[in-house]
This record gives sequence, structure tokens and C-alpha cells, in this order.
Amino acid sequence: MNRYVVAAAGLGISAVILYYLSEEIPQGLCQSLKKDQTIQILKELLERSQEIFNKIAYTADKIKENSIKTPTPVQLKDMLFRDYSFASDIRNLEEEIYSKNFVTENDFKKALKEDFALDTDVMVFAEKMQNMLDSACRGIAINENSLIPYELTSAYGIKVIADCYICDLYLAHKKIELMKEYDYEEDEWELSDTLIAEENSSKGKIFAKHGFKIDPGNSNYIIRQTIMNFRKISKDFKESLTELERKYNKKIALVLSKTFPDKDLQKLKTKYMDLIS
Repeated sequence: MNRYVVAAAGLGISAVILYYLSEEIPQGLCQSLKKDQTIQILKELLERSQEIFNKIAYTADKIKENSIKTPTPVQLKDMLFRDYSFASDIRNLEEEIYSKNFVTENDFKKALKEDFALDTDVMVFAEKMQNMLDSACRGIAINENSLIPYELTSAYGIKVIADCYICDLYLAHKKIELMKEYDYEEDEWELSDTLIAEENSSKGKIFAKHGFKIDPGNSNYIIRQTIMNFRKISKDFKESLTELERKYNKKIALVLSKTFPDKDLQKLKTKYMDLIS
């Protein structure tokens, strides 16, 4: 029997099933699962698989980070399931869940491929499982509307965030200085819009400086996703981020209280201009 964790079978209306299942339609006698029973098994698979997916994402991140040439998504997925134990990890988890629910793999396969193949209530969970695994194989532990560039590893991520914090510090100082020239609330709104546009443009340039092309308008969203993702899967990233945030919070407090030393302000401006030039 041909078993492979990334084998897929089309099941109408764009539904695709992953899991560690063979591609063959089940043969022999199978019990028919009820819809709510099938959904319950899918939900349990989703919940219990998260730890494995996080490990896959962490490993994918390290492979990209340590490769001389970044592997393509297809190459990376092949490496993950050829060179590591993730296929057997998923297989063992599935067998545990099947046994707990008194069903066999063939019972579950029949429910997904035949009985509920066109049932959107069931397939929404199957597609979410696929999306989560696909994202993990790209080094991403979160999969909802992720805009994190494929080549952005945890090591690159912390460098980009550090530079974006320099941008935040400088623009916070710039806003305070410019506000001295504005007396009316509508002027303040206009100033805020101008600075937001500058912030987006500057962070887009920072990403580009590190080799990542993004829509500048999504820069802060991508930064938040990068933090969420790598904080979840990388201890080194989490520790580096904690130290980075500690320093940032100390400096932003000085900026907002207008007590940031003049010599440090000049250094900050120089760093900022270097980043966006």
C-alpha cells in the first residue's frame, strides 16, 4: 500500500485531504461513520497535531536558515518527511485517535473520500488541516492570512524587527517635535496620516534592504505575524525578542518623556537615515 504523508486526493469543490493516508479507495467492509463523529475526529486531529506542526515549522525554519541555497517549498517538504520522523509521528497520532474513537483508518478514509466528500461542514476541517500542514512545511506555525515571506527565517526576522524598532523610535521622536508646530486637532490628524505613510514606506525599505519584497502597507501586519510565528517555534528568537523589546521599551519611554539624550538622538537619526537610504 502506498502511504505518504503528503499524498493528496481531490474530492470535489476544491476539497483536498492530506493526512498519513494511502491514496487507494478503502476495500472490504467498513463501518459508516456519522457526520458528527467524523467532525469530532477531525477536530481532535487538528488540536493534537498542532504540537507536531510547530516542530515541523521549527525544523523547516532551521533548514532554510542553514542552507547555502534556500530550498524550494517542494524540496523543503520532501526533506522534512524524508529525513525526519514527522511522517511516523503523524501516523502514530492518527492511529491513537482512531483507536480512541473505535474506528479504523479505512472507516475514516471512507467517510472523507466517499460519504462526506462534498459536505462543506466536514471539508472545512479537512482543508484547515491541509493549510496548517502546508504552512508548517514552509516554516510558518500560523496559517491564517499569513504574509510572512517564504525566505524570512527566525534569524532574519529578529534583524528586521530590530531595524523596524529603530524606525519606530525615530518617528515617535519626529512626531513629538513636529507637534510643536501644530495647534489644531485636524492638523494633528493630518500629521499622523503623513507619519503613517512615512512609517510604511520606511519599513518597506527596511524589508527590501534585507532582501524581502513586501507591500509597504502590510509592513506592521507582517512584523506582528513574524513575532507571533517565531515566538511560538523558536526559543532563540523568543529570547532575542525579549531583550530587544526590553531595550526598546526603555528608549521609547525616554523619547516620549522628551528626556532622550541629544547625542543619542543624533545617532538614532543617522541609523534611521542609513536604513531607508
